[in-house]
Amino acid sequence: MKTTQDLVEDRKRFFGDNPIRRQMDLARGAIRAVMRGDKKMQMLCSNPGIGKTWTVSKEFKKAGHDIRALGNIAPQNVFALCQTLWLAKLQELPVVVLDDCDTLARTEAAANVFKMAFGPTGKVITGTVASFKNEARKELGKDFDANIPPPFFYTKANLVWLSNKNFTDEKIIDSEMVPHFRAMVSRGLDPIWIDSSNPQHMFDYTLWLDVEQRLLIHQNQAPNKQQHDAGLAWWVANRHRLREISPRSLVDAVMRVKQFNGEPETRDGMLKLLLKPANEPDWQIV
Repeated sequence: MKTTQDLVEDRKRFFGDNPIRRQMDLARGAIRAVMRGDKKMQMLCSNPGIGKTWTVSKEFKKAGHDIRALGNIAPQNVFALCQTLWLAKLQELPVVVLDDCDTLARTEAAANVFKMAFGPTGKVITGTVASFKNEARKELGKDFDANIPPPFFYTKANLVWLSNKNFTDEKIIDSEMVPHFRAMVSRGLDPIWIDSSNPQHMFDYTLWLDVEQRLLIHQNQAPNKQQHDAGLAWWVANRHRLREISPRSLVDAVMRVKQFNGEPETRDGMLKLLLKPANEPDWQIV
């Protein structure tokens, strides 16, 4: 029976030609272009758990930035979107990361703010009662809140938009919103969909991230080598029964080994929660 290391070594020959890796390499290139200012915006879509936020965070770190300082947020209405862009302007942030902020494709008002903010002028029109009242307080020199956006302002920030929905397929967008979304795309949004539907490809891609990209190193309170190896061994041994085959599921397995290291019974119970119900079929993974 192969050990975990034997299996990893055997699968390494498939790392270079992995379809998910090729798609993610394209996405990384686009993200770097946004960070450099060579591209105004980029949308990256995939099923949950593939590592979109981790990928963006790593690229930002390479460039000397912290993704948390660059506004990794999910405004759920038009005013929150305007406020996000205003705070980015106040902090002179070069890039805003919108994570699972699908409201931009669901409401005409949000889409209109988006089209102007990331269009040629970069103008953001807030136009709310709160913004006008705040401007009036500024004139009076009393109770002014600098964090409330003015009725209009200009932004220079570029955009990375992450979503768990496949926005390369317009059928997921309400028909009346399709023209607005096409206008976003024409401004350079360029949605990329990472197809993770093949479990073998997803398994190999996750191994590649762990072995060659040191996936777990970037976690808070990263596990030691023994904990990592034990979590990886469990994940590999149970690959046919995992509820989800993804970088997130591997991180979960390793971190549960770490968190419950001194409680074997609890650890094993928490790991079992990562497995499919007994009535679901096995994944067909080498």
